[in-house]
Amino acid sequence: MAGAPKLNLSQSLTLTQQLKMVLNPRMLQLLKTLHLPYQDLLESINKEVAENPALEVAKQDELLRYARTLTRSGEKPLPAYDETRPDRELKARGPTLKEHLLEQARLEGLEGVDLQVAEFLIDGIDERGFLENYAELRAEIMQALDAARTKVDNILAVIQTFEPEGVGARSLKECLQIQTREYNFESEELRRVISDTIKYHLNDLAQKNYAAIAEDLDLDLEGARYIADFIEKNLNPLPGNAFKGESETQTVIPSFIVRKDEHGAYTAQNLESDKGPRLKISNQYLQMLDDPRTDEQTREYLKERVAAAKLFLENLQKRYQTVQGIVNIISRTQGDFFENGYYWLRPLQQDSLARDVGVHPSTISRAVSTKYIETPQGLYPLKYLCPRDFRGYTAMQLKGMLIKILGDQPELSDQKIASWLLERRGIDIKRRTITKYRLELGKGSSYARKNKTGENS
Repeated sequence: MAGAPKLNLSQSLTLTQQLKMVLNPRMLQLLKTLHLPYQDLLESINKEVAENPALEVAKQDELLRYARTLTRSGEKPLPAYDETRPDRELKARGPTLKEHLLEQARLEGLEGVDLQVAEFLIDGIDERGFLENYAELRAEIMQALDAARTKVDNILAVIQTFEPEGVGARSLKECLQIQTREYNFESEELRRVISDTIKYHLNDLAQKNYAAIAEDLDLDLEGARYIADFIEKNLNPLPGNAFKGESETQTVIPSFIVRKDEHGAYTAQNLESDKGPRLKISNQYLQMLDDPRTDEQTREYLKERVAAAKLFLENLQKRYQTVQGIVNIISRTQGDFFENGYYWLRPLQQDSLARDVGVHPSTISRAVSTKYIETPQGLYPLKYLCPRDFRGYTAMQLKGMLIKILGDQPELSDQKIASWLLERRGIDIKRRTITKYRLELGKGSSYARKNKTGENS
C-alpha cells in the first residue's frame, strides 16, 4: 500500500507548530465548551463544580423546565395549503437518530425520488451511525425505486453532511475522514496530514505506533503524537451514540428564542445565559488567598484552583458571547423566514458569518453545531439557519414562495414576480419557470386571479 505524500523539513516543522497551536490546552477547552450541546454543558458544569471547590453555583439551572413548557405550548399545526411542507417541530422526548436524519433530509429540500432514496439509506444506518453493507443496500434501492447508481451515491454524500458529523459512513476510516473534512481547519496542509494519518495509519493510531506515523509523514515524533491526540480528542468514532437510550421525557433544549419586539424587529434572547446556571468563584477561597496567615503550599493550591475556575468561567462567557453574536446576525437576516416560514430562508453561510463576527469559520462551525433555536416557525437546529454551503433554492422552496406572493399580490404577472424575486431576494429566475410552477400549483394567470378577486369582493 502506498504511503502518505511526504513533507519536507520546513513543512514538517511548521506543521508541528500548527498542531501545538490547535492542541493548546486552553484552546481545546474553549472549543470543547463552545461545541457542547446544552445538556452536555450542564454535565460539564456539574463536573467542574464537583471537582473544583473554588467554583460555586450562584443560581441553579432553570432552562430545562422552561424548555419543557416551550415544547408543550409551542406546537402548532402545519399550514393546510401545502401537504409537502415538512414538519419542523422536534418532539418533546427528543428525536431518535433516524428522526433527526429524516428531518434534516426534508430541511435540505430533498423531495420525490431523492427523498425516497434518502429514507431508504437512513433506514439502513445503525445505532452507531454507520451504514454497513452499502453495496447490497444500493442495489436494493436501485431496483425498488428505479434509481441510478450515481443518484444513490450522491444522496449518500448529502446525508454524510448531516449532524452528527460522521453519520452515514461505511467504515470507521470514512467516519473519521468525514469529520476531518467538516472540521474547518485554518491550514489545508494540516487537514491533509490528519486525513492521510487516518487513511494510511489507522492501525498505527490504535497501537500508538507513533514512530511509523512520523516516518511515513516526515514528521518528528512529537508531531505524530499531536496528530494522534487531536484525533482522539476531537473526532467521534461512534457518532450515533449520542442518540442511544433516550427516554420518552427527554427534551430538546433551545439555546435561544426569537421574538418580534415592539418595533417589529426580530431579536433573540440567550436562554443559556439568562436561564442556565450561574457560577461564581468562592468568596471563602478568595479571602484565604488574600489572608497573610495562609501558608505557601495552601496558597499555591488556592491559586491553581482559582485560576482553573476563572478559565472555566471565561470559556462559558466566550460561548455565550460568540453564539449570541452569531444569532444576532441570523435574527436580523432571517426576518422573512420567521414571518413566512421554511421557504423564505436566506442563504446566510458560515463563511459570511465568520467575517461579520470576526472569527475563523471553524469557530462558527463549532458554535452553531448541536444547538437549537426556538423561532416563530418552530424549533430548528441553529446550523440549519446558517449552512456551511448554499446549494440553491429547490423547486419546493420556490413554489412555497410563489404561493405566498400570489396570495398577497394576485395582480402581479409572472414577469413582475420574477423581477420581485430578483430585487427582494436576489433570486435570478426566468419568467417561464414562474409560469411552469404557477401552473403546477393550479394557479391561474394574473388576469384570471384579478377577475376572481373582483368577483369575491
